[in-house]
Amino acid sequence: MENDTFSIELSVNTVTVGPEGGECSVMVRSSKDWRVAGYADWITMHRESGKSDSEFKFTVAPNDKAEDKVVELKIFSGSEVKTLTVKSQAKVVIELGRYNSSKLPSAESEFLIPIITNVDLEVSYENGGEKWLQNTELISDFPGKLLYRFVAEKSDEYKERKSAVVFKAVGSDEILKVNIEQAKQDTVFAKQGTKIIKDLDAFDLELQICSNVDFQYELPAWIHLIEKKEGTKDEMSGLTSLFLKIHVDKTDDSRGDDIEFIAGEGYDLYEVGHLYIKQQKADPSYVRIENESVRQELHEQRWVVAEPNKSQCEILDLGLNGTELTLKGHEIKIDGLGVFPRLKRLHISAYNVKQIDLADSRSIEYLGLRHTEVVENVKLSETVKQFVFEDPEDYLRCRSLTVEGKGLEYINTESHSFHLSNDDFCSSMDFTGCPNLKRLNINRDAYGYTSLYTVYVTAVQKKDIDADKIQVKKHWETNFVVKK
Repeated sequence: MENDTFSIELSVNTVTVGPEGGECSVMVRSSKDWRVAGYADWITMHRESGKSDSEFKFTVAPNDKAEDKVVELKIFSGSEVKTLTVKSQAKVVIELGRYNSSKLPSAESEFLIPIITNVDLEVSYENGGEKWLQNTELISDFPGKLLYRFVAEKSDEYKERKSAVVFKAVGSDEILKVNIEQAKQDTVFAKQGTKIIKDLDAFDLELQICSNVDFQYELPAWIHLIEKKEGTKDEMSGLTSLFLKIHVDKTDDSRGDDIEFIAGEGYDLYEVGHLYIKQQKADPSYVRIENESVRQELHEQRWVVAEPNKSQCEILDLGLNGTELTLKGHEIKIDGLGVFPRLKRLHISAYNVKQIDLADSRSIEYLGLRHTEVVENVKLSETVKQFVFEDPEDYLRCRSLTVEGKGLEYINTESHSFHLSNDDFCSSMDFTGCPNLKRLNINRDAYGYTSLYTVYVTAVQKKDIDADKIQVKKHWETNFVVKK
């Protein structure tokens, strides 16, 4: 029997096809006829056998999966066999995960973009986005699932700005664009600036107010609107102009007010700009009042002219010469009144006030309180002689009250409010910082009931009380305790 020899060679042992698929051809050189064994549903063979030195042709279908496909085909010639590996590359996947596509605020903000992919990515931006968008880090890189953190800088633009974050597959033309939109910076401003200062004479003024948002405003009573004219929108800047002509009468003393431009609706109102207009005398004098709420109330009462967010105020004639002042605001702390040289009598009616500090005042002689339900601490200069609760129907919701004043001679915290039996929580008072007391009325009595049980005094004060050198009026359950 004749001994046959077999041989077979392939032009390539591996065929790699892109995800788009395509026609493939492998040259088979063999000593005898050849045949193919193997199967994959994504491969179509033109023929499964052939003569020596002929081509094996097949078609690879497009791969729409995110993974590579691989099959090994066996090509036989007699007893000889070669393996042909066919690889269909995975489709490039770049998909957007669950993403909040809402418009970014104009303030600086962070946002996350989740990406589902099977390739390495490069990040770029469209429409100049690299100037205000920054990819800070890749915070999650689970296989196939990426999470990018971006920061959008605060916008100073008067129009909305748009860009797109572009994710590009490395080594491929496949890209994914994620559109980014940032809200405009809401603004209203006067072309003439944020501050206008004139002398005390009457004047007319034409204002151009530029805005990119609907807004409202209210002129102070001393500024009169003569004419109002709507302008058109400038498409380049996104701003619309409003032209106002105003008149201001002559005045005897400085005055100024801040015109606030307010946007929003209902309870969602916010300031988007302002214009400060002031008539100023030739030789203004200035004082410093750090407490903003006190400063504003003094401005409203014409003791000073205050500017927004500035502790320095111009003191007016009333501030220089006024002798009596009533504060009715909602301040937590009242201080800074030592700048008024002739102020003698001070009345405070503020529900929220907890601290009163008049230690820097060298003129106040009398302090009267009304409706100061939570006042806890009162510090007075040596000029203050009298401290009085002016309404005997008032009550206290604080646990204790401390009064300090080296010059105090008379303290009156008397109350007959029916709230003493239910809502008054002040069980102790401390007058150890008042060494010159002569009269003390602490009679807090409502139908025989009191909440004030302890009054702290010094040993000297206790001795003077026992010797009737300090006249005392109190409820029988109120006791004096020497504070050590």
